[in-house]
This record gives sequence, structure tokens and C-alpha cells, in this order.
Amino acid sequence: MLTLLLSTPPLAQPAGYGELSVPEVGSPCLRSGERVAGLGRKQYCIDVAGATLDDAQKLVLSVSTPRPVETVRLGNTQLVRGFRSQNHSAAAPVIEVKPFQQGCVDQCGVCGCIGCGERCGCSCNVQCRLGGGRSCSGDACSCGHTAGVLMPGRWYIGVDAAGSFTLQAWLVAALPLRTGAKVRRGLVPLEAQTQAGAAVSTSSEGAAWSDYFYLDAPPHEAVTLQVDLMRSGAPAGWVDVYLRFGAWPTTLEYDASMSTNPAMTIVSPQFVLQAGRLLNERLYVMVLAQGGSPVEYSLNVGAHANLPLLLACVAMFALGLGVLVLVVRRWLRHADYKDIPG
Repeated sequence: MLTLLLSTPPLAQPAGYGELSVPEVGSPCLRSGERVAGLGRKQYCIDVAGATLDDAQKLVLSVSTPRPVETVRLGNTQLVRGFRSQNHSAAAPVIEVKPFQQGCVDQCGVCGCIGCGERCGCSCNVQCRLGGGRSCSGDACSCGHTAGVLMPGRWYIGVDAAGSFTLQAWLVAALPLRTGAKVRRGLVPLEAQTQAGAAVSTSSEGAAWSDYFYLDAPPHEAVTLQVDLMRSGAPAGWVDVYLRFGAWPTTLEYDASMSTNPAMTIVSPQFVLQAGRLLNERLYVMVLAQGGSPVEYSLNVGAHANLPLLLACVAMFALGLGVLVLVVRRWLRHADYKDIPG
């Protein structure tokens, strides 16, 4: 007699997502890069240090759960092997990042990052449980999430898994951009998390799908911000860039945007900042990975003389010099008249 049993690892406790009860917060709060183990539905806190807009940080999370197994009995012999489908959702977690302890599901539904949805105050990833954004290797499956940018203060991380899990969190500060410098980085879109593999998620910053930068451009120069897609797999991946003056951009609130989507005709999108728009305003940049494969991109910041401003300065200098010459000539003529006998 052949008996086929599908089971998850021992100690699995089903957890219903969206329950009204709020789980207790683990103490002390997590530190960046720290790995903790949990079971079922748990909640953690993490503190973002600082006091200003520039101190905001993104949060990259990786949650690993034991890989579901199938058990086959042949008489008195029991055979156990990993479940064939990597998208099996029996033990897949739901990940939340929020400034409050209540569940995100009652606040804003599903949104990719803080502020990206209308009146959205939390960041959710239910794709793991829905069968996407999850990679399996060996006897474990992992799922990642990126939330940013988090303002200074206390934030909460909620994990709802059907059994045991391991959580690792990274806080990553925004990076400064400088004129004449080139930044090269890699991202993993949500859709490509299943193809990224465990090697990507164990990097020093996790498998993030967004980056954040800020730029203080010289007020007397014109600045060009250019984005180039350096490497991508198949199916195609690309990055979208959002820019905003004086505040962090979101996918809904921004002053300008550009994309390296291969379906678009622009090969190397550029954004030119004229000097008159930069007075006392810092430029904030968000790079968001899209598509079906990990991507590597570069941001190149170039500066050159602002021709309209330069011409205006030359004109003002010439005008001032002309006025000075007229004043001096008039003063000399007046002095000559004073020396003539009356």
C-alpha cells in the first residue's frame, strides 16, 4: 500500500494573516545585520537613528523558512524529499514594515514601499504567500522585502509564517552623490527574487530592490544626472529613477522621472539641472528595480558651466564696467573744469 503525505517541518503552527490581535514586540530591538529566529506570528522593533530628513534609511529584510517536504511511505520505509514546487506557500511568510504595531492589512492593503501608495503608512509583502518572490535552495526557502525610506524613530517588523523562520534585517543609509563621480550598484526586483538565489540575499545589504541618494549641486553650475543599465538577465530587468527637490520621492510624488526600460527608445536617460533651480534645494533620488531579473546600473553625475548664467554674469560685469568708466570720465572732466581760472 502506497501512502503519500505532504507535510511541513515539525513545530509548524498555522498563523492566520490579518488577525485582530497584535503580537507582543520582541525585546530588545533588532540591530542592523542581526539574525533572529521566530515561530508563527511575531513582531519586532528596530530604531532608525537621527533627527532630520537626511538621516532616513531604507530597511532590507530577508526571511527564511524550512523548505516544505513530501513524505512517501512504502510499507515500513519512509522517504522524505524536498517539495518539487518552489512556490509552495504552506510555510511562506507575510512581511510587514510599519510605524505602528497593528497589521498593515487594515491600513493600506498591499504597497511596495513607505509612501508609495496613497495615504499608505506601511509597507507589505504578501507575494511570498501568494506564490511569488520566493527562492529555495537546499532545505530552506527565503523571501525578501525592501522598505524605504524610513524616517528616524521606532519602526516595527511583522512576520506571519506558518512555522519556524529566521529573520535578518539591514538598515542602509542614503548615499551622497557628488559631481564628477560615478556610482555603480546592483538591485534585485521583487519579480526576480525567485531567480536571485540565496547568494544575493546574503550580501552585506541584503537583496534590495531600491536605492536612495541625495545630491547637493553647486549653484553656479549645470548638473547632468545620467543613468545607464550595465547588466541584466533574462527576462529583461531595468531601473526607474525618481527625483524630487527638498523631499524623498515616491512613485506617486516626484518632480521628474526616467527609465532604462529596454522597451523605450532612450538608451541612456539624462536629467539636466539648471543652476537657477538648485538654490538652497537638495535633490533626492530613488532608484527602483523593475522586471524579471537582477540588474546592475550606474549613476553618473556631471557638471559643466551653466551657459545662460555665465552669459548673464558677463553681461552684468560688462554693464558694471561701462558704468564705472562713465563715472570715472565724468569725475575727471569735472576735475579739469575746476582747474580752469574763472
